[in-house]
Amino acid sequence: MLKPLGTMVLIKAKKLEKVSAGGIILHEDTVEKEQAGEQTGEVVAIGPCAYVGWKGCESPDSTPHSQWGIEIGDIVEHRRYNAMNSTTNEEDGDIYRYIPDIDILGVIEDE
Repeated sequence: MLKPLGTMVLIKAKKLEKVSAGGIILHEDTVEKEQAGEQTGEVVAIGPCAYVGWKGCESPDSTPHSQWGIEIGDIVEHRRYNAMNSTTNEEDGDIYRYIPDIDILGVIEDE
C-alpha cells in the first residue's frame, strides 16, 4: 500500500477507455500517453501535513484537509504536469500519483 508523506496527496488517476467514442480500438501506447496528461483522479490517501497551516485550517475539531473541503474518495482536478507517476497496479492497471496539496485545484461533484 502506498502512503503519502508530508503535504502530498495520493491520487488514483482516472482511467481512459481503450476504445474511442467511434468504436476505434486505441493502441496501448496512445492510452498511456493520454493517461499521463490526465488531470483528474480519486483521492486515495492524504499526507499528515496536507493543508496544515493554511488559512482557515485553525480549528482543532477537524483535520485541515476536511476544512478545505477534500476527503478520501473525492474526485479532484489537479495541475496537469505537476504529478509524478508513482506506480501502476499490475492486477488492474491503475496508475497512482503523488500530488502536492497546493496543486489540487478543486473537487468534482456529482450533479
